[in-house]
Amino acid sequence: MNYKKKSIRDVSFAGKKVLLRVDFNVPLDKTTHEITNDKRIRAALPTIQYLLDDGAALIVCSHLGKPKKDPDAKTNLTLKRVAVRFAELLGKPVEFAEDTIGPDAKAKAAALKPGQVLLLENTRFDPREEKNDPEIAKELASMADVYVSDAFGAVHRAHASTAGVADYLPAYCGFLVEKELTALGGAMDDPKRPLVAVLGGAKVADKLAVIENLLKKADTLVIAGMGGETIIAILEGAAWTKDGAHTLLLQPMTKAADLRYWLAVNGYSFTVERLVWDKNYLYPVLRVTGGGTPQALTERQALAGVALDNDPLYREYLTQQADKLRRTAEGLRRSAKPDAQQRADAAEALAREIEEKRDTL
Repeated sequence: MNYKKKSIRDVSFAGKKVLLRVDFNVPLDKTTHEITNDKRIRAALPTIQYLLDDGAALIVCSHLGKPKKDPDAKTNLTLKRVAVRFAELLGKPVEFAEDTIGPDAKAKAAALKPGQVLLLENTRFDPREEKNDPEIAKELASMADVYVSDAFGAVHRAHASTAGVADYLPAYCGFLVEKELTALGGAMDDPKRPLVAVLGGAKVADKLAVIENLLKKADTLVIAGMGGETIIAILEGAAWTKDGAHTLLLQPMTKAADLRYWLAVNGYSFTVERLVWDKNYLYPVLRVTGGGTPQALTERQALAGVALDNDPLYREYLTQQADKLRRTAEGLRRSAKPDAQQRADAAEALAREIEEKRDTL
């Protein structure tokens, strides 16, 4: 794969209007909706300053949050607050458009002069953005002469402002995207060994197909910071991890028992498990390899772990698992469902079994 893309270094932007896609999806306070971290704005500044110094007029666009899930999105997820902080960091005025492709955006874009900056309203306020609708892509493109992509965290999404607009304008990558592509190219073409690939976050399953070629070249694959069911979904879509050539380090935040059971049934061998404390709770880290013989775990093994006997925190972990089972049993005792008492008895019995295991350590 060719990771060398046209960069903003390769062309002059003097006198041109540039549509610049950035990632200003900054974290917001849940109550005040004020910006709590401006790192993403700061990260875009080198590209922005370079384009301005080269004589461009900048039309900047970005998404912020998930408007579809917020009934008050027009108030909570407006980029107006971002425009204020953006101007402070840039050290010059930033014009703000109250829409993305509407009359306010078009009028302000038309009046924009070299050296000036315009920030459009949240691209996701228009539902066509996430559908990569060609009409909104054309409207965005109509305001500019050139398109620059510098939102590496969003380039994997085929949206109108990240992909569609490049069909209608000459397209270049900014410094952030160029840096990441250079790093990816090096990792793909001549990786240093051992090569470890780390996947984390709730959205990683959406990105797996994009980076699968890189992952296959890794010696060790770390998947962390998500539920056991998400890790299972990732591994189901990555059958090559069963070949025994890769070491997997898996850190489920929830449903560790489900993950252990699935791994065993699918022939992954447990090399070792370790426990880590975080916010008064213990989380397991599993090191496994594929290529083994499928086996079925007992409920106790799935809950209590397969290779944790030598971990200094194991007794506490078993206590937590037993306590959780007893709370489940208590809840079932209060239920009127026909099988609730039977399920409560089973939970109590499993709790006792885990406690017996703990008391042998």
